[in-house]
Amino acid sequence: MTRRHRVLRALCACLFLAACTGIPLRSLPQLVKLQDSIVQDNPADFALAIQVDKRLVVTPQAAPALLLKVTPSEGSSVPAADLRLPLLLSLTSAPGLPPAGAGRLWLMYTLPTESQQQVLRVRETYRTSISSGRKGGITIGVGIAQEGLAVSNPALAQTDWESWLRTARERGFFELWSGTVGDLIRQGRH
Repeated sequence: MTRRHRVLRALCACLFLAACTGIPLRSLPQLVKLQDSIVQDNPADFALAIQVDKRLVVTPQAAPALLLKVTPSEGSSVPAADLRLPLLLSLTSAPGLPPAGAGRLWLMYTLPTESQQQVLRVRETYRTSISSGRKGGITIGVGIAQEGLAVSNPALAQTDWESWLRTARERGFFELWSGTVGDLIRQGRH
């Protein structure tokens, strides 16, 4: 399958997801480029900013995660991998985004050193598979798991939840998802 076909398939999948979820259409170009961003940008710049109701109780065990799924092409010697890289709460503000409104709070998560090293290993595997000229290659699926952070508190179910993602400081944040806490919990169950 050519790169163009993969991009078209990814775009169609993103359009479908955007129609069914809280993904803004203006974010689709960045989502289509997310695989390239993961293998090109500095993982130390990676950040997830979430704006929530300030009554949300945040625990370290409920941190969001960066999901990387390495799928080798047929005939590739690269092993498959399914990684869940935990993010670490680094700030309760989000530089580069507007201030949180009344009763709201920004939570900014970054990749800890161990997770950054795993991203760099995936990047090296990707680059080696591309440059080796051998038959096959790999595809990297990227996702963000944040449903574990949303507490099933009925009082917060209808409060707004906004997620913004940054893969490189110079490009800043783009809106990843918005909806209610209840929406996020329901999507995490599917």
